[in-house]
Order: sequence, then C-alpha cells, then structure tokens
Amino acid sequence: MLRQNYPQNIFSLTEVTGVSGSVIFTIIPCDWSVAVGKLTATTLSGTSPTLDMYLQTQDPTTGTFHDVAHFTQLGASLSDQNANFVSFGKPTGFIGTAPTLGLAAGAVSGLPLLSRTMKANWVYGGTVGTANVTLTLAAVDQDIPG
Repeated sequence: MLRQNYPQNIFSLTEVTGVSGSVIFTIIPCDWSVAVGKLTATTLSGTSPTLDMYLQTQDPTTGTFHDVAHFTQLGASLSDQNANFVSFGKPTGFIGTAPTLGLAAGAVSGLPLLSRTMKANWVYGGTVGTANVTLTLAAVDQDIPG
C-alpha cells in the first residue's frame, strides 16, 4: 500500500454556461484522512445571481444520490468559498440523512461515502449573465491500494 501525504487533485470542474446542471464522476479508490473542496467564481454577473454547489455520493444499492456537502452560496459580491471535509472517506459516521439537494448551505453531512460514484450538482438563482465557476477536490494523507 502506498502512503501519500501531500494534496492530490481528484476532480476538477469548470462551469461557464450559467445554467443549472450536474455531472457524475468516479473518484479513485483510496482512504483519505482529509479532503478539501474549493469552489471559486472568477465571474458571476447578472441580476442578483447566486450559485449553490452540492457534492453528492451515490448509494450503490438504490442508485439514490445523497448530499455530502453544500458549499456556502456564491453571489456577485462573494467570489470564493471552501468546504473542508474531516475524515472524508473513512467510516466515522453515516450518510443518507440529508436528502438530495437538502443539506443546508455551508454544511457537510455524515460519512462515509457510499461509493466511488459522486455527483457535482449546481443550481443558479436570479438572472445569470456570465459565469465562470471552478470546483476542485483534493485529497490529503491517503492510502492507495497497490
């Protein structure tokens, strides 16, 4: 087993359409001590534009996605938010109590992740003229099989 103690990007997304949507992705199989998600908006303009970004994990039995994190809402005057996950990927809690898109802004749900299948789900509010938003996930202190 390989032990890696420095940050490694595990997922990155740039969204420029200004239209709500989602993307499903698969994360590498490993056991993280900490993972950090960073949401940055370099451009978010229009009439009272807002952005809610959710990170979700899929229950492999039912196929249902459950919220892992809901970043603090971004607006035209707020350009940078971080969500820090403690013991992300370790069996220290229980996920599934937060329904899809039901987790409060700025909150992180229980753990562990239910599977390697994840979803980034973004919801715009107001009227969005232009958008350039980036979501990056990085893992730290991980055991990688092999």
